[in-house]
Amino acid sequence: MKKALFFSLVLIGAMIIAATGVANANVVANPGFENPMGDNLDPENWFGMRANPNAPDVEMKTSTAQHYAGLQSGRITMTAYTGSDFNLWAGFGQSVNVSAGDPIFASAWLKCTDDYGTNAKLQVEFKDINGAEVAKTYATAPNGTIDWTYLQISGITAPVGTVSAIYNLLVDKTLV
Repeated sequence: MKKALFFSLVLIGAMIIAATGVANANVVANPGFENPMGDNLDPENWFGMRANPNAPDVEMKTSTAQHYAGLQSGRITMTAYTGSDFNLWAGFGQSVNVSAGDPIFASAWLKCTDDYGTNAKLQVEFKDINGAEVAKTYATAPNGTIDWTYLQISGITAPVGTVSAIYNLLVDKTLV
């Protein structure tokens, strides 16, 4: 018998910066999930992604209830079933043009509301001209962190063959 488990995984206040030629130039649109303004809306310029659970089990919207800076944040809420769902993950992503050799800096404030094995991640995924992954790197909040946590990726450059990067804010959880 499956046992239903509901958890609000993470509230995300994103301030992502990619330094591409200009030090600390913000190349991510709507970095703080401020547009459109209001609760439970689809944030402009961000796309949702998920592996498991299925679409009806994941909600990715804006939230005015909790935010780090500004007036709102992005929120991911997931419903899962124990016993059959493994490697649950969902997130917000945004693609930007990046060239090989560009210095990369990304940062975000993330807040988990579930401390039961949930991981919050900031990830940069480098893509080639065909959209294939060249490389990826990420920073992960400590497991069980339920307060605002600053994550940062720095000191790297876009690898050879890169024409774009997807900046992802992810949550994942493995159920046993």
